[in-house]
Amino acid sequence: MRLSPEAAAYFENKDCPVIAKPTPEAIQAYNKSTARKIGLFHVTC
Repeated sequence: MRLSPEAAAYFENKDCPVIAKPTPEAIQAYNKSTARKIGLFHVTC
């Protein structure tokens, strides 16, 4: 999944860094982080 340019601009304007990783790596990074955060995970079967 890729973040649209509009979504990337929105997060940039909110001073919210975006970290895009493959799902397994994203889950690990999300779970290890102690910062305030949100997660968007895309899973297909």
